[in-house]
Amino acid sequence: MSLLPRFSFQSGRVRCAVMNCLAALTLALAAPVALATLPTEPGSHDGLFVLEDAVTQVATLKHHGEALAWRNLESSGAPDPNITEHYQGLSRYPSPTGNPVFYVSQSHDDGGYITVVEFGSRGSDGERLRSNLQQVGNDTEEAMPPSSDKWIRSIRLDGSFAAGGVTLPGYYHPGGSAVIDGFLLVPADQPLDDGSPTGVIIVFDLSDPLDPQPARFHSLAHGIDNLSITKRADGSYVIWTNGAGGEDINIYTTAPGANLGNAPLALTHVWNDGAELTGQSWPTGAGAHQSSSFFLEPDGELYLLGARHPGGMPGAGSDYVDLYRVTDSLPGGFSLQFLGERNLFCVYDGGGGLNDMRVCNMAAATTTYVSPTGELILYSMPHDDEDGFAIDIVRMAEFRHRDVLRPNNRLLSATPDAGGPYITQEGGSVQLNGAVPEVSPPAFIELYDDTGWNDRSIVVDYQDRALLELNNFNNLDGFNDKASSIRWRLPLGVTAFLSEDDNYAGDAFPLVANGTLQSISNLGSVGFGDKTSSLRILGTPIDGDVTIDWDLDGDGNYGETGVAAQRGPETGISPVFYTNGLDGPATYDISMRVTPQGGVGKTYPGQVKVNNVAPIGVLTRTVQGAEPQGATVFLTVNINEPATLDKGYLDIDWGDGTVENDIELSDNRVYNTQHLYTVEFANPVTITVTVSDDDGDSTVSQTEVIVRDLLFEDGYE
Repeated sequence: MSLLPRFSFQSGRVRCAVMNCLAALTLALAAPVALATLPTEPGSHDGLFVLEDAVTQVATLKHHGEALAWRNLESSGAPDPNITEHYQGLSRYPSPTGNPVFYVSQSHDDGGYITVVEFGSRGSDGERLRSNLQQVGNDTEEAMPPSSDKWIRSIRLDGSFAAGGVTLPGYYHPGGSAVIDGFLLVPADQPLDDGSPTGVIIVFDLSDPLDPQPARFHSLAHGIDNLSITKRADGSYVIWTNGAGGEDINIYTTAPGANLGNAPLALTHVWNDGAELTGQSWPTGAGAHQSSSFFLEPDGELYLLGARHPGGMPGAGSDYVDLYRVTDSLPGGFSLQFLGERNLFCVYDGGGGLNDMRVCNMAAATTTYVSPTGELILYSMPHDDEDGFAIDIVRMAEFRHRDVLRPNNRLLSATPDAGGPYITQEGGSVQLNGAVPEVSPPAFIELYDDTGWNDRSIVVDYQDRALLELNNFNNLDGFNDKASSIRWRLPLGVTAFLSEDDNYAGDAFPLVANGTLQSISNLGSVGFGDKTSSLRILGTPIDGDVTIDWDLDGDGNYGETGVAAQRGPETGISPVFYTNGLDGPATYDISMRVTPQGGVGKTYPGQVKVNNVAPIGVLTRTVQGAEPQGATVFLTVNINEPATLDKGYLDIDWGDGTVENDIELSDNRVYNTQHLYTVEFANPVTITVTVSDDDGDSTVSQTEVIVRDLLFEDGYE
């Protein structure tokens, strides 16, 4: 994949050199604010995708899509696509929980469809789906998906429903869609009736992902094949639309903080210059982009990915995605820099012939998705459903990062966690909440065609190992004697063997499992290059039960109880940490140890922050004496201070002009003093005591003395 800049959109006419072409486009966009408030953590963020290493992840998308399918039962009301009334758009609902849901656009002469599809058999963690067509003894070309992977409902764009209180005209052609912030945006053009707007953007509320509700639509004066949407730091949206076979690009913005489902929602048309988009500068005509997807990097860098199919049927190698770096921070301008293309394969067997099973088509419905852990995934499906083996299934493909999991992926660090930092105060306590993941990091074996983990690959997910005919790699995408490098991760207690012949015959090379990511960049270095014809996985994972204990007092001993446990019993997943005289403010290190059965314990650090507590003075006074000497008040200050290490200080204002400052308390807890009053006061005198500690915190306590009674009236107590 070439990463050299190929073109950018700037003001002026198209200028072409021998190897490069600079296309001229200018967008009158207001200068955006800094991107500091945009999400920086990789993941989906309600459809605002954030992706680490964007260029690398696109450049290393797995060449071949993995086959998926869903049941499209016409008897239940599902619309039947065909070559002229075919699939046009695809979006995956970006949720980290619940069954995966897709929205599919389909054209139709009497009004297009928006179809909801649910994959009930797949994982509910928002990550990749894995093939649902793997069945031992049955070719993937002749496999039915599980019954829970199915059509749910379709919404007809035939002029029969209203959005935002206004009836939507009928449209033949809904296109490539996008989901963000709980809304599905679907473009549509080719109106069924004269006088209707040329195109529209329909906004559906996804409060119930399985039952989209039309919220509003926006009329457009141009055609629209596909759209993409992103958000700026100020809360405004940027909507990119592509139409007329790539000849007509229009860009819209919203006001900051706009709610896409509210009416009215003003779309500001900031630019279009379709006449400039010709030649090498932008794919047009039969090879135009049929989908487009925005995504961000954590530093706010914005990218656009377009999918296209230049032509050639069946076109086994004629499907591409193009990556662009997007800039909208230029003074008064918006630019795209072409970074490269990625050639992908939409046929299952990989041979490229007419009889190979096509699982996708970049000229049809394609979408980009970023998982909650920040992994780039591409989905695509053909124009038509399956009318050969089974008339009621629709196939699609999942393209994921070919290395299965990047070394810095967060799934690989799904390790136990001591939690925190925890916060408590002097004299207090806090319950700890350690975490030990119930599911270990994904286990798999991935074999690559070339050394250095290059070219296409075959993945055996550990949980799907019984669904593949591992005894003969000819049945795995024709991968017999292809493997030149390998990556794998397998549970403790399991061993895998690569065999050079079918049915585990010939020489074997063991892949010992230890639960960590392992790799060999050149199988030739171990005498096993290009010799793999079968794979055997043996053994039983070690019991996942673990023992959890802690070191809460920093003495290096774990699991203490009784007197030795200075900060509380050090056992269980959620012990209580007691400060027991610790001085704050300070942060204290703790450590959780996780020990598998029969294994060696591993420690995971944590911290407890102990805040200072201001001392409180509890005042007790007694009175002796009267006229003519005056009256003596005896004052006892009891210091309520949970931290025994803090020094205490007193300031006493006796209320008659006498003040004593910076009295250091020797025993830190009790102070006795006295004061003689010789002057009469008309009102009660307030004695004010300020108690401070060496951390600078203090409290004020007060008591009153009636000096008139003391000096001149008997019987005062």
